[in-house]
Amino acid sequence: MITMLVGLSGGIACGKSTVLKAFAEEGAVVLSADDLVHSLMTSNGKAYSKIIKLFGDSIIGDDQEIDRKALGALVFGDSQLREQLELILHPLVYEAFLEWKEQNKDSFLVYEIPLLFEKNRERDFDYTVCVSSSQKTQVERLKSRNGLSNEEALSRIAAQLPLDQKEKRSDFVIFNEDIEFDELKQRVLEIIVKIQSS
Repeated sequence: MITMLVGLSGGIACGKSTVLKAFAEEGAVVLSADDLVHSLMTSNGKAYSKIIKLFGDSIIGDDQEIDRKALGALVFGDSQLREQLELILHPLVYEAFLEWKEQNKDSFLVYEIPLLFEKNRERDFDYTVCVSSSQKTQVERLKSRNGLSNEEALSRIAAQLPLDQKEKRSDFVIFNEDIEFDELKQRVLEIIVKIQSS
């Protein structure tokens, strides 16, 4: 089997991680850029000291780990700070992605990457999948999942490329609105079959 690499993206709080899980259950080898970021930001991660140097001790929690909510509040309110954080994280994430790809040759690979379209990374992938939902659902999920206010949720959504643009640039779109997991898996299986038969 030749290696097949799928980029999975979509809007914030549209259920990308759930779709990634569905791909894994259908036999794909999966990796999440967010998981890589979390591991890089832990106290023994490669990005930890650089981030503390940039943002100061105010983002360190009682457990000496980076308080991601405090960090998020800073960067989502300031595009320059967000860019500086990305300059630290993105090269390290890309390096880990390349290692994973090399280690899993001859596999059906799915990489969840939230900023796939913002960073014009389509060329890195054989196919792209966009997970989408209504803005109302995004806001409700962000409020319940991340404890954000309505205003904070909307500012995080606005920080990304509009969903309709991501949908247009994708090979496949999964509209994840009130879908049971089994139905989601069926949609994922259909995409895998289409890709493998093309």
